[in-house]
Amino acid sequence: MNEFDGWKPGYQEDEEEDLADYYQHTTEAFLFMIEATPTMLDISQRDSLKSAPGAPSQSSQLGWKGKDAQSKMELALRAALAVMKRKVISNPKDLVGIIIFNTKESEKGSSQGKHCQIVLDLQKITATSIRDLKTKLEEVEDDPKSIYDMFAPNEEDDNVLPSALGLAVNKFSENAPNKRMSKRLMLITDNDDPFNGMMSYAEPARRKINDLRDGQYELQHIFIPPKPNTLFDLDKLYGELLTGDDEDAPWPETPTSLNATLIAFVTALRAKEATKRSAFKIPFTLGDKLTIGVSGYNLVGEEKKRAASKVNLDSREGRDVVMTTVAKDVDGKDPIPKELIKKCFQVGKADPKNGTKPTQVFFDDNELKKIKALGLSTGLTLLGFKPRSREFPSFGETVKHAHFIVPNEESHSGSTRTFAALWSSMLKKKVVGYGVLVSRSNSKPQVVLLIPQEEELIDGVRISSAGIHLCQLPYADDVREHGLTSSLSIIEPPTEEDPDRAQPAVEVAKTIVKHLMNPYNPDNFPNPALNYHYEAMAAIALDEDVPDPVDKTVPLYNIIHKKAGEHLMELKALIDQDEVDNIPTSNKTNNKRSHSQPPEIQGDLSGFITELKSKGKKVTVEALKQACRAMGEKVSGKKDELYERVIEGLKRRGKWDADGDESEEDVKPKKKTKRVVDSDDDE
Repeated sequence: MNEFDGWKPGYQEDEEEDLADYYQHTTEAFLFMIEATPTMLDISQRDSLKSAPGAPSQSSQLGWKGKDAQSKMELALRAALAVMKRKVISNPKDLVGIIIFNTKESEKGSSQGKHCQIVLDLQKITATSIRDLKTKLEEVEDDPKSIYDMFAPNEEDDNVLPSALGLAVNKFSENAPNKRMSKRLMLITDNDDPFNGMMSYAEPARRKINDLRDGQYELQHIFIPPKPNTLFDLDKLYGELLTGDDEDAPWPETPTSLNATLIAFVTALRAKEATKRSAFKIPFTLGDKLTIGVSGYNLVGEEKKRAASKVNLDSREGRDVVMTTVAKDVDGKDPIPKELIKKCFQVGKADPKNGTKPTQVFFDDNELKKIKALGLSTGLTLLGFKPRSREFPSFGETVKHAHFIVPNEESHSGSTRTFAALWSSMLKKKVVGYGVLVSRSNSKPQVVLLIPQEEELIDGVRISSAGIHLCQLPYADDVREHGLTSSLSIIEPPTEEDPDRAQPAVEVAKTIVKHLMNPYNPDNFPNPALNYHYEAMAAIALDEDVPDPVDKTVPLYNIIHKKAGEHLMELKALIDQDEVDNIPTSNKTNNKRSHSQPPEIQGDLSGFITELKSKGKKVTVEALKQACRAMGEKVSGKKDELYERVIEGLKRRGKWDADGDESEEDVKPKKKTKRVVDSDDDE
C-alpha cells in the first residue's frame, strides 16, 4: 500500500493576508450512541469502574460532585455531560446528541429508530439541556437501580444495530446539513455479538456504516468487555464490520477499562477542533518542466479564548452591540467615504518651518501584491539539498510553525508517484531540501527547509503520516544578536599541574538531568488558563460552584525530590552562591528573603498571638493582615492563606509553639488538594 493513498483532497480556502494566521475552527456535530445491555445497566459491576489506587475518583475527573457512577451506562452519560459542559462555553455553535439504542421502548412519536430512545436530540448545547441531563443523572445517583427502568434493554429483536445507525445518519442529515461541519459518531457498547450469531443481519449494518463514511462522518468507538476479566471479541462482528475489505486497515482497539477510556477521552477533548481542510494547494516545481501538485496543512495553531461579546445595557434583553470603524483625516470631524481612501507610503518627513511635505507614493492592490511576492507565482520551488548531518531545524532557525505537505493529484496527474519517489530518496540518502515558498498570491516569498518524515505505525495504528515538513528559515534581516559578551560558568578551568581537572558539579548536574528526563507530550498538558476560563464560565452559567483550577505544568516537587533530591542538595553545596544574589532589589520587586534570618517584627504582637491562640481561624482578616505587615510578609491572598502565612512566620521567629497550632474552638480541617500524577511516571 502506498503511504500516500490515504490522503484525500480538501477544500481550497479563500486567500488571506498572512498564512501564519490561518487557523480556523469548525463547528462540530457530536452524537453519542450508547447501547443498553443488561451488563451496561448492571450496578453489580461498580467495583470495576473505580479509578486506580492513588488516582482521583472517576466522579471528580469527570467534574461530577457526588458519588462514583454505579453502572457503565451512568458513567457514559456522565462523560457526555462533561463534554456538553466543556463545549457550551468554548464553542456554543457545536451540536451534541445522545441516543440510547437496543432499549425495550422506542422513542415516542418517532417512526425512526426502532428500539432507540433519544435522550438529547442533536442540537446546539444550552444551559437547559445540560440541567435536564444533570437532573436525570442526579435521580440515578439517588437510586442507581432506576437506570434499568429508564433504559430497560430489548430482549426480543436481534436486528437493532442497523436501525440505530440509520437513525444516526438521519440525525446528521436533518440537524447538521452544513457540509463544512465536522461530524463525529461515538459508539459505546459492551455487546460483541449484537446479532446473536445471525450474520445475515450484518449487511444492513455494513451499508449504514458505508453511508456514514460516504458522508465524511468520523466513526469512533469504545468497545469494552461485558464483564470483568473478559475480553471484547472483535472476531464476532465489529472487527470485520469496521475494517471492511481493507486488509491494511488497523484492527479496532478494545480497552479493558471504560472508566479510564472515558476520562482520557474527556481530558483530551479540546475546547475547539481545528479544521482538517488544507491550508493551501500549490504547484511544487522540482526542475525544468517538472511540476507536481501538493497540499499543505497546519499542524499547530495557538488556541485562544472566544472573544467576549459587547451588549447594550440600556436594551431590555441586553442586545449585542455591532462595532463599526469610522475613518477621518487628521484635522476633519466628518467621516470620509471608503472610496476616497487609498493606501500610500510616505518618503521623508514633514518640515513645517520650511513648508516641505513628505512624498506620497501610491500603489493599487495588484501592484502591492506584485511587490510583496516579487513577481513570483504561487508555488513551491526546489533549490537543492544538503546532508542531514544533524537534527534540523536547530533552535533559532525557524521563524514560524511548520507546514506539512502531501501530494495532490487534482491539478497534476502523477503527483503521488513523483512525490513518493522524492520523499523516499531523501530518506534513503539522509538529506534535507531547500526551497522557496509562495503559499498564496499575496504572500511573501519564504525560504523553507524540506524535512521528510517517515510513516510510523504502532500495532497497525498510524501514529505519524508520511510527508514533508516545510520549516520557514529566517532571512538576514530577521536574525537578532543578544549582545552578551560573557556568561557565568561553573567549569573549573584547567591548570598546568592538572590539565584534565575534575568537574564534580558538571557530573552531578548530568546525574540530575538523567533522573529527571521525561518526554513532553502536549496532549498531557492542556492550557490551564484557557480550560479554567471555560470551566468557570460554564459553572457560573449553570449556577454551580466554580471548580478549582487544574494546572499540570506545576512541578511535582515530591517526585522531583524522590528522584533527584539528594543530587540537587549535593550540587547546591558544590556551587558557590552567585554574586548577583547579594545585590539588593528595589521595593517594586519581590524580595527573596532568607528563611534562616527572617525580618524582625515591627511592633508588639503579644496581644495578637494571645487572640490567635484563643480564636484560631475566627480571627479577623484585618488582624491577620496587620500581623503580616508587622512581620514583613505579603498581605495578599484569602483568609486561609493569610492564616497559614502568619503561623509560619511566627514559627520561624520562635513566637509560636507546636501546641498552639489549633485553637480551643472547633476549627475546620484543612482541605487537601490532590494532584493528578500521570500513570507513566516512574514513581
